[in-house]
Amino acid sequence: MKVSLYQRIRNFAQNHTFVFPLILLVETFICYGTMGLFCGFYWDDWPPVMLSNIAKTSIFWTTFTDRPFSAWTFTLMFPLLHNSAVAWQTATILIRWLGVYLFTWCWSICFPKQRALFQWASLLAIVLTRLSISIHFGGFQPASIDLCHFRRLTLFVGAEY
Repeated sequence: MKVSLYQRIRNFAQNHTFVFPLILLVETFICYGTMGLFCGFYWDDWPPVMLSNIAKTSIFWTTFTDRPFSAWTFTLMFPLLHNSAVAWQTATILIRWLGVYLFTWCWSICFPKQRALFQWASLLAIVLTRLSISIHFGGFQPASIDLCHFRRLTLFVGAEY
């Protein structure tokens, strides 16, 4: 019986555990790495960049007391990446890939029969990450806070936009 190309690829992927993380990594770099050289730093990255230039990395713990995950991220990453925007973009892409892969890996351990479902979900999560993050963190983004202030100001002045 002749086996189709799809079946051979599927069998190869099931027998070799490195295939799915590699596919996920390639998809992540296609989605986010294509503009990585051109993005530079984002608006909310500039305060940590300034702090890293004027003080030691320990200042992040006192500055970001309301965001402890940001503090440890900046404390670990600034000595390694310095002020290179390309290095920050690459590190962010790798962290995003690692987070989604670890999510898939953990759920696959808990529910081994649903492994393929979690793999498909993670492939979608890489593409749709921005949509899911904006639901949780949208109110804490400096740009969204400024937009709210701008909207309130235009309502106060009576301007339309």
